[in-house]
Amino acid sequence: MSDVLHHALWDAWIHERDVLLPLRVSPTEEPDEVAACLRYVAAFSPALALCGGSTNTGAFTVSASDPDVAFHVVIDGDVAVHDGAAGAGFVLGGRAVDLVEGLSLRIRR
Repeated sequence: MSDVLHHALWDAWIHERDVLLPLRVSPTEEPDEVAACLRYVAAFSPALALCGGSTNTGAFTVSASDPDVAFHVVIDGDVAVHDGAAGAGFVLGGRAVDLVEGLSLRIRR
């Protein structure tokens, strides 16, 4: 159930921005919503790849600011997100909202 709720939050968050940003209205960026959306979308793409038959494995760390969020994503037959930064894999860093936008394959101007 948690995955469904995280997907709904991320989807609503993205579509709110789809409406407001072209109108030059700044959407509210609630830290807990941004953090939840970032955790979800960081796991979403690898999960889609696995559903499509990928057998690739790997790991990466997300270390974001504004809000400060750090977690580790492990892809090995399934996708797991673990709190805190880990040393293995590469590090994806930057402002949390920008990371959600980028991982959601959106271009923000």
